[in-house]
Amino acid sequence: MKKLLLTGLLSIGMSLAAHAVPIYGGISFFGGYTPQNSGGTAVADLNNATQIAFGPTVVGIAGTSGAFTVIPDFTSVTMFTPLVISPATLPGSALWSVSSGGNTFTFTLTSMTVTPVSGSLPGAQALTVNGIGTLNYTGGLGYTPIEGSFIGTFNGGQGTFTWSASTASVPDGGTTVALLGASLLGLLAVSKLQAKSRAV
Repeated sequence: MKKLLLTGLLSIGMSLAAHAVPIYGGISFFGGYTPQNSGGTAVADLNNATQIAFGPTVVGIAGTSGAFTVIPDFTSVTMFTPLVISPATLPGSALWSVSSGGNTFTFTLTSMTVTPVSGSLPGAQALTVNGIGTLNYTGGLGYTPIEGSFIGTFNGGQGTFTWSASTASVPDGGTTVALLGASLLGLLAVSKLQAKSRAV
């Protein structure tokens, strides 16, 4: 009974600690897009674009680190489309979602800024979108949500874009230490019970 109690305390502590790890690392995508006006018609000049319609999007080559390494290169990414950039408007659902092997990461924007277009036609143009939001995970690895940031660069004329999102590896607010303390207190309680039983 005492061994079972000890094992149970350790198992609970380890299980809870495993579920207290925030998402960490980074992921990058690339793909095609079409700049559009508010009516959904394609435009050549990024200065005239009010929204971005995403085409096929995939995870980049060696495009993951940290928690995201469970997602293979070239995995298809679901993008919220169209993304309204003028005025900058937060999507009504997750900006992107990517899944593989029962592991799913999603990113929901809480703020977004769009830089002015650089360059002019007939030369090269580029547009950069920056944002902050919440990264979420579903699956068996137990990662908890964390704030993340992203940057997207849209290359005018080429119709291609690159996208990266990252998190800071941050402390978990003392959760692991608290769980360790609880486990140690449990062990102390078990040792006291053992000492009492020996004394009887």
